[in-house]
Amino acid sequence: MKISVQYCGGCNPVIDRSRIVAKLQSLLNNQIDISYDLDSDYDFLLVVDGCDVGCKGRMFAKDSKIVYVAGLLVQNVVVKNEEDIPKEIIRRLQEVSSV
Repeated sequence: MKISVQYCGGCNPVIDRSRIVAKLQSLLNNQIDISYDLDSDYDFLLVVDGCDVGCKGRMFAKDSKIVYVAGLLVQNVVVKNEEDIPKEIIRRLQEVSSV
């Protein structure tokens, strides 16, 4: 599975964005191919905003292949703590694919 990752500018992060993506890769046993290039082919776009303002995610609101993190929200659902975010991302990916 190819995932394009886009980060916000990091002006007011309440989560460690890169650690979340690293943990996601680890949980999936590196079975995902991550790119940071929007011009490449991808199965899903993972937008990781550091806070719940979600500035970067708004740019991609119409993309149907998006999984969106904004602080402690994943797809606008509150996640208890930062450590649970990668698991919730996987759950969201499984809803629409076979991870």
